[in-house]
Amino acid sequence: MATARNTLTVPAEYVEDFRQAIVEEIAFETKAIAETRRDLDEHRERKDELAAEVSSADMESAMGYLERVAALLPATADGAVELDADPVVLSHTLATMMARGIIGPRLTGLLEVVPLEGESVAKVLAEWDRLYWALEEGEFFHELAMAELAERGA
Repeated sequence: MATARNTLTVPAEYVEDFRQAIVEEIAFETKAIAETRRDLDEHRERKDELAAEVSSADMESAMGYLERVAALLPATADGAVELDADPVVLSHTLATMMARGIIGPRLTGLLEVVPLEGESVAKVLAEWDRLYWALEEGEFFHELAMAELAERGA
């Protein structure tokens, strides 16, 4: 639940999924930085200074983002976690929690079992609750990030 500006409270039962999302986000961003670095080297080889400047700025921005994401990891100890962080980082990490190999695929796997009954229904509902929480919080932080960008005139 979003309790204050830039603060996300991750319920204890969701902390492991959130931690996993942080790790996935770090891996994704690390790959993107490596690709940007290759682009930068290619631009420099071709002496395309404008493209090199853009790639350099992109890489610097991505490295700053990676640093902010990685800073969340130590805070995800057992139990409920309260995180005060950049709303862009929180919204992206929550999106990763929903989609990239965490809740979405688990929920899809559970829905492949038919008929849904008894314990299967309970598991689907539990995953749905996690998905709903991540979606709702992600939307909140995305809107907050967009509002902050608008305030800065970006």
